[in-house]
Amino acid sequence: MSDAVAGARRDLAAWRSLLRMVDDVLPTARELLVTGYDPSSDLDRRGRWWGYRFPSDLLSDAVAFGVALAAAEVDAWSAEDPVVATRAFEDRRFLFSDRLVHWVVPLTFVTAGAATLRKEMLDLGDRLRPAPLLTGDEGLHPPGEDSYGPPGMLLAIDLGPADRWTRLADAHQGTARLWRDLAVRASG
Repeated sequence: MSDAVAGARRDLAAWRSLLRMVDDVLPTARELLVTGYDPSSDLDRRGRWWGYRFPSDLLSDAVAFGVALAAAEVDAWSAEDPVVATRAFEDRRFLFSDRLVHWVVPLTFVTAGAATLRKEMLDLGDRLRPAPLLTGDEGLHPPGEDSYGPPGMLLAIDLGPADRWTRLADAHQGTARLWRDLAVRASG
C-alpha cells in the first residue's frame, strides 16, 4: 500500500471519529450561532463539484462531507487517480480550515464532554496545517482584521482567559494563527 493510501485511510478514520463525536456532543451546533456567519452558500459551492447537496448547515453535515471527501481520496489513490485524490484532499483541507476548526474548537471549551472532540480537531489541524503562524500576517487578511474578521466581530461564546489560547497556539502549530488571534481578542 502506498504512503498516500495509508495517509488517506488514517484521515478517513479520523473524520469518521469526528463525525461520531459531533453527533454525540454537538448534534445541533451551527457555525451561524457561534460566528454569526451563515455558511450555507459556501457549503453549497464546495459540494457542487462533487455533486453533493448539504441537507442543512449543521456541523454534523459539514463533517459528513469531510468523511465523504476522505473516502473519495482513499478510493482515488487506490485507483491510481492522483487528480481526484488531490482534489479530494485539498477540498477536505479547505473545508476544515474555512468551515470547521476556527469555531468548533472554541465551542468545545464551553460544551460539557467536548474535550476529546477538541483534541481530535487539534490533532487533525496539526496534520493538515490550515493556519500556521507565519513570519507576518500581511496579505492574509484585509488591513485591520485577523483570522476572525474585524476586531468588533466577536464569537458568540465566552473566550475565557487569553492564556488558554496562547497555550493552544504554542502546542498546536498547525492552527496556531487562529489561537494567537483569539488570545489577542480575549485579552482586549
